[in-house]
Amino acid sequence: MIKRNYYQQNRKKLIQKILAFFFVLVLVYFLGGVLLRPLSGPTSFIFRPLWWANEGLFAGGQTIFDFFRNKNSLAIENRRLQVENGSLKTELLTKNQLKSDNDYLRNLFGKAKDKGLPVVGSVIFLPNFVPYQTLLIDVGKNNLSKKIKVGDLAVTDRTVLVGRVAEVGAWYSKVSLLSAENNISVSIGPKNVPAQALGEGAGNFAVSLPKDTVISIGDRVTAPLFNNLLVGTVRAISKNPSQPNQVILIKTPVNLWQLKWLEIYNAKN
Repeated sequence: MIKRNYYQQNRKKLIQKILAFFFVLVLVYFLGGVLLRPLSGPTSFIFRPLWWANEGLFAGGQTIFDFFRNKNSLAIENRRLQVENGSLKTELLTKNQLKSDNDYLRNLFGKAKDKGLPVVGSVIFLPNFVPYQTLLIDVGKNNLSKKIKVGDLAVTDRTVLVGRVAEVGAWYSKVSLLSAENNISVSIGPKNVPAQALGEGAGNFAVSLPKDTVISIGDRVTAPLFNNLLVGTVRAISKNPSQPNQVILIKTPVNLWQLKWLEIYNAKN
């Protein structure tokens, strides 16, 4: 009985010591700053490491929390800046296009004579219609103060003849490419060699001339019956020793798939 009481008392004391130790830790954790301020000497020396540990754990937890919070804020800000950057790029491209269009129109109307001012139409549905030798422009009977008619010339850059108006609708007009026509009277080179050009589509033409006719790569080809507008330039010359004629290949100097504007002129101007 005495031995059992001895062990029970020791166990009770051990439990009390453990509880007291944890109680002190709790006080240090929550009230460490208040409790330790008045302490000095050996007691302060004993509790100072516990206080430092408490401060270190709390500061470390706060640092980790701040790290993830700041990282999340930076990610959100980065996404916002990416969206804003994309919007600014789009806006810049739009402004550049508007400036280009404005410069083109100012230059066009600034140099054209009053009696020869063209109707300017924006080209639409290019990819689908060029293979069929047709362009559409967004001007027609109901959205023009100045009328256009079948046979009027469709020109780009004020000098390049692209085609002729084939149909005038209410809100659009159809332009037939010059390269869709079979016989076009042209004049080639500095000596104005007369010839008949055969349209081969998509801005390409072929001319057959006697082999001894002097023609050079790069010679200009114009249309005398259409205000001497530029049809194209000589791109290739094919000569067959067994044939009396040479074949001159001519191509329009503009990319028909990238046309944005067409100027419509009266054929008599």
